[in-house]
Amino acid sequence: MPHAHDPRLPLALTLTLVGALGCDPAPTPRAGAQARPAPLAPESAERDEPPGREAAPEPADEPAPERGDPGATPTTARHEPGFIHEYPDARCDGGDDCLRKGYEQFDLYGGIDKDRQLAFVYFRLGCQRDHARACYEQGEMFGMLGLGSYPNTEWADAWELELFEKGCRGGYGDSCNRWAARLEGAERQAAYRMSIPRLEAACEAGEVMDCSRLAYNLNLGRGTAMDEPRAAALFKRACERRDAYACESYAVALQNGAGVTRDLGAARRWLKKGCAIEPEDCGQLTGAIRLKGVPRGGG
Repeated sequence: MPHAHDPRLPLALTLTLVGALGCDPAPTPRAGAQARPAPLAPESAERDEPPGREAAPEPADEPAPERGDPGATPTTARHEPGFIHEYPDARCDGGDDCLRKGYEQFDLYGGIDKDRQLAFVYFRLGCQRDHARACYEQGEMFGMLGLGSYPNTEWADAWELELFEKGCRGGYGDSCNRWAARLEGAERQAAYRMSIPRLEAACEAGEVMDCSRLAYNLNLGRGTAMDEPRAAALFKRACERRDAYACESYAVALQNGAGVTRDLGAARRWLKKGCAIEPEDCGQLTGAIRLKGVPRGGG
């Protein structure tokens, strides 16, 4: 998946860096790619609720009903980017095939960046076939293609919102997170609440990033009761499966004693594990952590 989202380190908002691992400062992002997302929620580093341990409010109202196929509504059809019509031969057999062909054109994590516009076209075709993840990926491509820079952005924002909603209702948990970030009040919490069972199912099925996203929601009490111990366990699990930013999040939990026993030495070791997974991003991984009292070069 393109995966170009998620601001880093929402768990470490109150912490600062001194280069705990002796890494160089955060590197300049690689050309042609947005900063690698943390496995946490993609939309904002701000808390939705004040810190605390109470369960998030459970609103009575669910989000508004689905508004139909976002690839076929009259409003979006009038504003579709012109490049969509530059690929008349783009074809795919069903949603899974459309998604695969989209990834063959652009996959940030896979190091593929051939044709972002064609990727958008394939994800769009997949979404029109009710493939939830394709809808999510099409929504993500709005930012990758700079559609928000168009003079009239209202249509783009509305279309992106519909795509994330459709992806969420279709069962893709991270699409719920992205949709929720664009809502307010009761609708926002309801959308986050929809993400929980979807992320749980994906995590159990082996989707490592979704384990981290679930952990982030649990840590902040978004759509569910706050559960720091479970969040920490999920971050550890995702780190063991080579999600570098989950290693960082688990290190922060160890540093702060959030859901686990405070252990600065262990925090340093888990942070080093993340740097070993993503050495080029080591500066970013340590960018919000100060492991006080941990000797340089060991923990």
